[in-house]
Amino acid sequence: MRGLISVLLLAVPALGAATASAAQDAAAQNQAAWQAFQRRDFAACESLAREAFKLAEAERDSLQTAFAAANTAAAVAMRGRLDEGLEWSLRAEQALGSGGEPRVRGRILVAQAILRQVRGEDEASAKAFVRAREALGPEDWSLAFADALAKAYDWDDLSAAFQRMTALRESALGAKEPRRQAIALLVLGWLDGVGGSPEAVKTFEEARAILVSAGEEAVLPLVDHNLGSVLLWADRRDEAQGIYERGLTAARALSDRRMEVILLDDLSLMFSQKEDWPRAIASDREAGERLAAIAQDVRQGRVEDSLLLDLRRLFKARYVHKPQLLIDLFLGLFDQLAVEPKASGSGS
Repeated sequence: MRGLISVLLLAVPALGAATASAAQDAAAQNQAAWQAFQRRDFAACESLAREAFKLAEAERDSLQTAFAAANTAAAVAMRGRLDEGLEWSLRAEQALGSGGEPRVRGRILVAQAILRQVRGEDEASAKAFVRAREALGPEDWSLAFADALAKAYDWDDLSAAFQRMTALRESALGAKEPRRQAIALLVLGWLDGVGGSPEAVKTFEEARAILVSAGEEAVLPLVDHNLGSVLLWADRRDEAQGIYERGLTAARALSDRRMEVILLDDLSLMFSQKEDWPRAIASDREAGERLAAIAQDVRQGRVEDSLLLDLRRLFKARYVHKPQLLIDLFLGLFDQLAVEPKASGSGS
């Protein structure tokens, strides 16, 4: 009997060590999933988050389970499975429980609000934003940005949208948060541009300079599309050409085929205005070839028609006679679908 007791006493610390190791594994998987999401590698994020969910659920770690479910939701939503994304998000809220950390709950609710907005559930989205604000407080910048961006599409109230984004930009400037300042500037540039203001050029240039300094390379081709288009609208064709070509070079370096198609279309329209027909035709043909290759990859399952690709919209954009300004919906909005994890027991 004494020998059996000794064995059991030795097993207790070993069991505790195994449990701690499993909990650490779940936390590490959650961190890796969140990092993959920020890199826009949604397939890797989903795989890592699902594995974290299994580990955390087995250990009955409600916080890590909530993070894993939230980031599984983010990944599957970005991969175009919106219904499944909402299911996982609700699962994350349930895993956290009524006594869960308010800030974590708030971030999950922001993600739900964005998901419901994308699904066209405006009333449900507004309610989720209210609940998120109750959890996070009215001064939460990221929440305020997501809410303001959703309202920026109200064409009857662009002035109010501009005021909200200006306030967010000034807040980020005062807090010395350059990335947030750039995100707000991109939306202000878009609002300036669709409103016909020549200030859009200056606003986009300021945002681009900050993004370059911050190493946010993924968004630069889209910024150059917008900047070049505002210049083209103002008949500053030579300047527009240089900006478009810079953006196309960056898109190719990033293997961003969606932006390649958009910028090739931009160049085709610009060359048409210059009556440089050979180059206009060549750019148009190359854009068509690139788009056909993407569509073939989607059909063959090699590429997903994600929220960022949006193949249907990309096809429609080929037939416009004036370049349309775009917003990078990942930066500042869809990036909030994922919830940054932390270690269990680390406090708020």
